Amino acid sequence: MKCRWVHIIDSNSAHATPDEGSFSKLPNGDDLEIGSMPCPEKGGVITPYEEVWRKIPPSPGSDLSWILQSFGDGKTFIGRIGGGFIALKQGEKEFVAVNETWDSSQGKWMRKYAIGESEGCLSMVSAASRTLPGEEEWAIGATVEVLGEKYVVKAFERLT
Repeated sequence: MKCRWVHIIDSNSAHATPDEGSFSKLPNGDDLEIGSMPCPEKGGVITPYEEVWRKIPPSPGSDLSWILQSFGDGKTFIGRIGGGFIALKQGEKEFVAVNETWDSSQGKWMRKYAIGESEGCLSMVSAASRTLPGEEEWAIGATVEVLGEKYVVKAFERLT
């Protein structure tokens, strides 16, 4: 299988050339991706790479999984898989990333880490709720409002 990734946002600054890779199964069940992409450390020269992809179980916390992209500029992505949450934002001068996890023993979201100016980035900690309003009814392609900001639902499913 061959895949192509277009970098709408990128911690090394967005670039127009997508990276492309082919996948093969490793003996342990992981997937090996071999491809090429622009390398920031080499001035954007197309460079070969290898990555290993491994399936890991989602953190407990919900049976919902979704990815939203900011409406308008499209430079912010937020996602949830079970009890894990991530927000990624391409700012004017920097990249922002937030990672949070649901702590069932405390009954609240906990921030694991953040890089960049995360003040304006959506956060489940700031939402102060296990779920976001209406998320159970979201559908792919719908425009939804989350904490006053509009997003387009790019992926949505219930984990089973």
